[in-house]
Amino acid sequence: PRGRALLDSMKNVADEGVYFFETSCATREGVDAARSKACDLLLDKRVEQKVKQGKAETLRNRLHIVGKPAPESRPPCIPTAVQKAKDADAAMADEEEKEEMLEKQRMEELGGAGVYSVDMWKRAQLEDS
Repeated sequence: PRGRALLDSMKNVADEGVYFFETSCATREGVDAARSKACDLLLDKRVEQKVKQGKAETLRNRLHIVGKPAPESRPPCIPTAVQKAKDADAAMADEEEKEEMLEKQRMEELGGAGVYSVDMWKRAQLEDS
């Protein structure tokens, strides 16, 4: 009780820069709040130092901020050559999927279970060009 009264009196007299948190290392209760408050205070202090030193102004000079955002209703602009190539790749992939044999079918064709060994590197091998 006496220690609690001392802490309460410190809270009442505390300066603007002093913060008190009730924490528990066993249950981690309040630890995250204390850590986030410390990070926020440190970030504010660093930003304030940069503003005082004039570094914020040099950073602002290096940035170009556009005031008008792009309209939301703007459709995507895909060049026709890119769209044709994408469609051709999709068509070729569909043909390859149709031609591709399932591993189970390949196993039955090449001797059945216990004889056929799955080729794990089949997709990793490069095609000859």
